[in-house]
Amino acid sequence: MKRVEVLNHKGREIVYIDFSNFEIKDYDEFKATIEDAKNVVKNFPPNSAYTLVNFTNLRFSTQFLAELKELTFHNKPYVKNGAVFGVQGLQKVVFDAVMRITGRDLPILNSKEEGLDWLSEV
Repeated sequence: MKRVEVLNHKGREIVYIDFSNFEIKDYDEFKATIEDAKNVVKNFPPNSAYTLVNFTNLRFSTQFLAELKELTFHNKPYVKNGAVFGVQGLQKVVFDAVMRITGRDLPILNSKEEGLDWLSEV
């Protein structure tokens, strides 16, 4: 399963990053996904990338949180707009903390399709 890919939705390229169903035991695959995401996003000109991140059933750990903060800082200069989905319960508290620390403000949407539609219109 490909976890990072560039999708064309309604004529707009959107970087889709899938962190769904990762657990603490999956750290190596999680880290590889982070690196893949960085490598894809850095190929976009500054302030031009659109990103959609899937957090469905992600089990956060302190290591995961550190990696997500690093990814968010790395991507910030390249991303024009982004959104996430699959953030629920305690994940929302962690997500809000990452947003405060990194100075980002990504909307939480309900589904992949809603995210793709929203990003294709902003």
